[in-house]
Amino acid sequence: MIGANVQYDVDSFREQPTLRNELRAVMEILRRHTRLILLSTTAGLVLATAYSFTVTPTYLATAQLSLDPRRTAIAAPVNAQTMRRDEPLIDSGRADTEVETIRSESVIRSVVTTLDLQNAPEFNLPPSGIRGMLNELLGSFKDPSAPPTEEDRILGTMVAVGNGLKVERVDKSYVITISFEAISPELAAKVANGFADAYVRSQFDANYDATKQAVVWLKARLNQLSDQTAKAEAVVNDFRRSNSIAKADGKLIDEQQLAEISTQLSAATAAKGEAKAKLDRIMQLQTGSPDLSLTDALQNTVITKLRQQYLEINGKASSLASRYGEQHAAVIKMRADAKAILDSIRTEMQRYQESYRSDYEIASARERSLKESLDEQFKKTVDVGGAQVKLNSYESDARTLRTAYEAFMQRYTDALQRQSFPVSEGRLISTAQPPNGKFKPKRGIYMLAGAALGLFGSLGASFYLELGRRRIRTRSEAEAASGAECLGFIPLVNAKPQQGPEAADGRTLPLDYVMRHPFSVAAETLRTVATSINHSSAPGTCPVVGMISCLPDEGKTSISANLAYLLAGQGKRVLLVDADLRNPSLTHTLKANFGPSIEDVLLARANLATSVQHGRQPFDFVPSVTRARPSLTMTGSVVDGSSGFEQFVPLGSDLFGAFIAQARDHYDYVVVDLPPVLPLADVRSAERFITAFVLVLAWAKSEERTVGEAVDSIPNIHDKLAGCVLNMADVKQLARYGEQVATYYNSKYFTQH
Repeated sequence: MIGANVQYDVDSFREQPTLRNELRAVMEILRRHTRLILLSTTAGLVLATAYSFTVTPTYLATAQLSLDPRRTAIAAPVNAQTMRRDEPLIDSGRADTEVETIRSESVIRSVVTTLDLQNAPEFNLPPSGIRGMLNELLGSFKDPSAPPTEEDRILGTMVAVGNGLKVERVDKSYVITISFEAISPELAAKVANGFADAYVRSQFDANYDATKQAVVWLKARLNQLSDQTAKAEAVVNDFRRSNSIAKADGKLIDEQQLAEISTQLSAATAAKGEAKAKLDRIMQLQTGSPDLSLTDALQNTVITKLRQQYLEINGKASSLASRYGEQHAAVIKMRADAKAILDSIRTEMQRYQESYRSDYEIASARERSLKESLDEQFKKTVDVGGAQVKLNSYESDARTLRTAYEAFMQRYTDALQRQSFPVSEGRLISTAQPPNGKFKPKRGIYMLAGAALGLFGSLGASFYLELGRRRIRTRSEAEAASGAECLGFIPLVNAKPQQGPEAADGRTLPLDYVMRHPFSVAAETLRTVATSINHSSAPGTCPVVGMISCLPDEGKTSISANLAYLLAGQGKRVLLVDADLRNPSLTHTLKANFGPSIEDVLLARANLATSVQHGRQPFDFVPSVTRARPSLTMTGSVVDGSSGFEQFVPLGSDLFGAFIAQARDHYDYVVVDLPPVLPLADVRSAERFITAFVLVLAWAKSEERTVGEAVDSIPNIHDKLAGCVLNMADVKQLARYGEQVATYYNSKYFTQH
């Protein structure tokens, strides 16, 4: 059925989503809506500038406070360990807290009442502009007979003052700026200084109140601790008297005695050991001949002299004996004298032994006595120990109460000093002066904001218009949506509607437009459509051209008629069929004669020969219906032996196929004006009888999503889709969308209509 057919890949018409393509698309959108963007930006700039001249001017005055912790350090207590005053520190969180304190409701109320701002005329002016209109509207619902009270005026003024107040911390320093905005420069400075004074006063009052409360509480606590301390110390003294517990130098007497006896016992034990050692040594010397080399240890002068005499005589005797012999009379006499001296030494040592024995016995007796005393004192101390444990508990309670009393006494004294010397951490370092220049309105900011608002609003509107519903305006968009080549544009007709059978509605083409304007853009586009149809059809066959659109009112009918006029003008035998049974606008526009129609063909009540009408048009025409539209309502009668409903046969029936086959034998072209694709199923059912489709899209009206759904709903559409055309295009606007053909269409080759 189809010979040389040109097929298109749907994806080949879609640009790949690269960064370059996306940027190019954005720039194209901006270029197309340049006029809207410029107009919106200019309008925003002008409106903002005009509004800035209607705004009441205001003035801003600023006072500065400094948070200085050294001011309160004057009355701070002295640290007993470091002998200096501990200066308080202000951290970042505390500085921010002071900022919020200045903004607090209590400070604002203090400023309002102190300066009598509730009666100031500046704060009782009715608001202007939109806010004034809203207040007037809301005020109409209030009771007009109830005048505002003093408290109402104060609350209203507090809201106004709070709106004009601005409190900030300078960077990370301890300097706070208090700014107030008012319609009068003197009032702005007055209120700003009033906030600074109110804050300093609030600190004075807060410090005084806190110190006063602390003094009262500390005094009551001191009296309570004094009574508790006196009672605890009395309990300690009574317990000592009742248990005979005495102390000296902070220690119990029994414990001191026990320690002294223990010390004496240790000394007596040492003396006993020394006496025993001397006695044992002297007794060792008494056995046998005395060892004269050890007699010096006795430190006795008598023994020392006797030892010297013994050694001298014995030495002389030995000397004489060596010369004269032991039997010499002198030697014998000297030996006898030495023996007498040795006996004297023994006698003296015996006397020493008795003396050492006496010393040892005395030391032993003292040791025993001290041990007995120690045992007695230990028993006495143990008896006192049970009472001492309880006494220690009483003394601990008394010391704790005494320490607490002394600490509270110190704090009470410090609080009395601070109460007598009130001081504030905040001090005013810069008073507010009446400003010379206006603070608002800043016309530059208003102009910038207005221009920005207009710019961004126009940008948003532009992107919404372009991307919100993606309406088709260019060849590339049409090709991407339909998957077929865009064959051209059918311009928008702005002429007045014509009269006659070929009249149009003033937007679409008149049905014979290409005959009266053969050198127009529409005629050239339809010639391209005819060429594409010929290329997609086999040589020597009659193409059956189905004119389709996605939705109604896209100009499909007028293009169908103009295509028939164009083909007939080329000397071709053309049959134009109005197959839109539900909306036979082509039949009504051509004012077809009453007689058999395509409906009768579908109901087997007519054939090609009987249904074709030969009018004054250069082509033959088969109308859709020549009476009322097909109805699905009950008629109450039986038609052709069927049920009581009007019969309605779809275009996909074999009768329609036979009609098309018979027409192809008698004509060179068969142009079928089909119903819209999406609302109805006729195109889907009749697809097998059509050899080439031409899709008509409404410029700036058809949506990409809708076109895609319509094309995808028809089986094998891409094999038969000869192309698409953009109808009702505004040729003058095509250049804004990157269509360079707009310049060519406006050239001398085409007539302008």
